[in-house]
Amino acid sequence: MAANEGPTETCRQWPPHYKKISRIKYTSPQQLIASFQPYVNSTEPVILEGCPIVAVENWKNLQFLSASIGDKSVMVKRSRTSCFRYFDEKQNTGKFAFTAPVENLRWTVAKFLAEARENGRENGRENGRENALENARANGSPQYLYLQETLSGHPELSKEFASWNWVLLLQISKAFNWGLPESNELFIGMEGNETPLHYDERENLLLQVRGQKEVCVFPWTDYSRLYPFPCCHPCDRQSMVGTPLHPDLASFPKFADATGYTALLNPGDLLYIPYGWWHWLRNAASLAVSISFWSLTPRNDAITSSDWKHLPDSVMVQVLRNMENMIAHENPAKLDENMLKIRDSIIGKEVRNLTLARLRKILGECFGMPEEQQDEFLLGMIEGRFGIDWQAHVDGGGLGTSTLTMSA
Repeated sequence: MAANEGPTETCRQWPPHYKKISRIKYTSPQQLIASFQPYVNSTEPVILEGCPIVAVENWKNLQFLSASIGDKSVMVKRSRTSCFRYFDEKQNTGKFAFTAPVENLRWTVAKFLAEARENGRENGRENGRENALENARANGSPQYLYLQETLSGHPELSKEFASWNWVLLLQISKAFNWGLPESNELFIGMEGNETPLHYDERENLLLQVRGQKEVCVFPWTDYSRLYPFPCCHPCDRQSMVGTPLHPDLASFPKFADATGYTALLNPGDLLYIPYGWWHWLRNAASLAVSISFWSLTPRNDAITSSDWKHLPDSVMVQVLRNMENMIAHENPAKLDENMLKIRDSIIGKEVRNLTLARLRKILGECFGMPEEQQDEFLLGMIEGRFGIDWQAHVDGGGLGTSTLTMSA
């Protein structure tokens, strides 16, 4: 898969074992399909440079967006840290103690742009970045804002939508047997805003439209190294590590062995994030704009072998999640207690734990996994994820009131 690494990469010093996301220059729809095909087949990320889906020059001045949407409100998230953790309190069937890390507001685009410029990195450039942030903290007001709006239901943007290259998006979906793009979302944020590590159960094409965005993505194989929140927690599918910039390795030591793929996205760059890949994103410019196009895809987790060693990583991750969901389904409020009992039974060689016996039967009879590997597999599901203070990791590790020192 020959591709460029790109002329403009972030100068951030990532761990030496991290890799750069491959880049391909767009020339034609046919070339795009042919170049993307190996990455889709191997479920690896790739960046298409100069992708003509949206006319990025139209987005240099965001006043057009404010004028088009007018007084109609959009979703704006406000946080006291630079991280904007996704959560769904309706999913808290495990009854975890939980405090929401961000506020959801309904503002006009004009108000958002004014507030973001007043509180954000525009002032930082003029008055000194640290002073701007420290002043916001001293005032006790949240200083981080992120506009995140689903674009369906905005007929006032019909002229802009009509200029998008929907034919190219449909060609991509058809070529790779994806469903039609079923959701597209607009992201506009202040410089330094982070989206903590998480994964989506959809194919994601992320188009950078304005400014720059840092990205770091991790494959299926790093599932246990990224310490997901429990499946019945409001932050399901989110990593407790949060940010790869300054991870808490005392709490999450296995993250040191995770392999990130990094890039700095420029306007016109289209990033393919495969189904199930973990991703972290950070705005590297004031009022950077991105648009995501999500497509459902046929499940690729068919069990094609009874030997676990010959099954794709994605299948074994699904087995892990299904086991956790099975245990949670019995009594969500006791998931933590039951997981710790399984751990203690494995470590203590206890044979009377009926839940553990069921898990061993599945792994042994269905996947031919020896007991020693079963222990490693199951402990990877539990260690560092249960018997802890989950709320301590909800903020995502970004800069803000919980972080008293600035990063270099």
